[in-house]
Amino acid sequence: MKHVPIMFKPEMLEQILAGRKTQTRRPFKGTVPAAIASRRWDFGDLLWVKERTSEYPNKMFMPKKLARVWLEITSIVSAERLQDITEDGAKAEGFEWREEFQWAWENMYSKTPCRWHLNPWVWVIAFELAGPPDGFEMVTPMRGCVVRNKELWCKPTQN
Repeated sequence: MKHVPIMFKPEMLEQILAGRKTQTRRPFKGTVPAAIASRRWDFGDLLWVKERTSEYPNKMFMPKKLARVWLEITSIVSAERLQDITEDGAKAEGFEWREEFQWAWENMYSKTPCRWHLNPWVWVIAFELAGPPDGFEMVTPMRGCVVRNKELWCKPTQN
């Protein structure tokens, strides 16, 4: 089992924490054969979510020790063409309908070779909330919140 970092937009992280987002699609990097040969994710791997913090306003540089949200991959990662997403797939992505997912994708990838109309190959990753791995010592300056047993726990604030 690997621990792999992943990033989500804040509104998508809210959907995950609310239990409405259980899948993500990520564009292939490189050619299709190269991407398949070098797949980063697999069933049972733990994804740790990179977020902005007061120490790391650019979430790209957030270290694993600050991760408060962990996701376990629940189905073997598959590959599909982006436009093959179904209505159920869009709902699992946290959207009400496929067109809403299409709009969000285009908004995120409009300046890349992964635009909707190019119908790129994407990884489909199904996941569920998980706690940190056994023995992992977390440092959570972000509102003192962590995910435990698929629930978000936050320390009460002191006045």
